[in-house]
Amino acid sequence: MVQITAIIEDDILEKVDIEASKNRISRSKEIATCIRAYFEPNVNEAENIALKGEIESINKILEIKENQIKDFRDQNNELTRMLNQEQVLHLQTQKLLPERLEVQNKSSLWWQFWKK
Repeated sequence: MVQITAIIEDDILEKVDIEASKNRISRSKEIATCIRAYFEPNVNEAENIALKGEIESINKILEIKENQIKDFRDQNNELTRMLNQEQVLHLQTQKLLPERLEVQNKSSLWWQFWKK
């Protein structure tokens, strides 16, 4: 390794010191890491390309799931509508039922005249 000397502005040096303390490394190692990252971006670019592919596939899956959720909501609304319709028909049937029972009771009394 070669040792170099450079003139760095104070505000940039403060930022380097903050990052170095976050990463718990020395100031010189932080500067060396920054220089290496500047000249060797290909390593990160390959990772970025892989991550972009993963993001695209996750977005496609998310879109499919959102469409499924929409379909399920539509089906749920249809089933709720049908259930309400069934309940209305059931109530109407129940209203008609006592009238039918009365008619049946009157017609079933024909045999009782024999008892008298």
